[in-house]
Amino acid sequence: MSKVEKKCPVCYQKLPNPADVLGPMDKELNYFMWMPGFEWRPEPKLGEYDGACESPSCREGGRPAADEDMQEALEEMVEADEMYARFNARASGGKVSTGDAMILARQLGLAPSYADKQAFEEKSGDNLDYASFQKFVGTSTHPEDNIEDLVEAFAYFDVSKHGYLTRKQMGNILMTYGEPLTTEEFNALAAEYFTSDQIDYRQFCKAMLERRE
Repeated sequence: MSKVEKKCPVCYQKLPNPADVLGPMDKELNYFMWMPGFEWRPEPKLGEYDGACESPSCREGGRPAADEDMQEALEEMVEADEMYARFNARASGGKVSTGDAMILARQLGLAPSYADKQAFEEKSGDNLDYASFQKFVGTSTHPEDNIEDLVEAFAYFDVSKHGYLTRKQMGNILMTYGEPLTTEEFNALAAEYFTSDQIDYRQFCKAMLERRE
């Protein structure tokens, strides 16, 4: 008996038979790499919890509900009529690409990331109907964003540390780093928020967050 088994003599006995639990995409190697002490739990089957889920976080049929915080944030940030109108204006055959969905989400004042886009494509494909678009927009709310983190990102480029960046500097930052804006998106943003060549980036960050409230 190995030292590990001596420390936890029943751990290995709790593991189920590989033939009974491995799914089509699993490999037997995964099973034998489980760490001692791992408690295997079978995945719930569709309909297994029907009628048994009393939690408010469950939908009809026992399926988990969407993240409530994300849904609440979306309802506070975006007008449903505006979201529907923008979707219809850009849709072809009742659908938009995930690339167009990113543009629409930004026009609605949200901040979709390419990671959001890629993760959504893996689950739902790259052509979204309105229901799927609503879900995508919901992933773009990022309620965890806060002003100090945003200001710190711009302050990195403020060599003089006086709290201002030029319009050109702001353009270089917003169209190069993180989730870069297109020239069209930057020009629309600048027309609304940049009233001079010297930009108070703290006020800009504050305005961006207030726009989402």
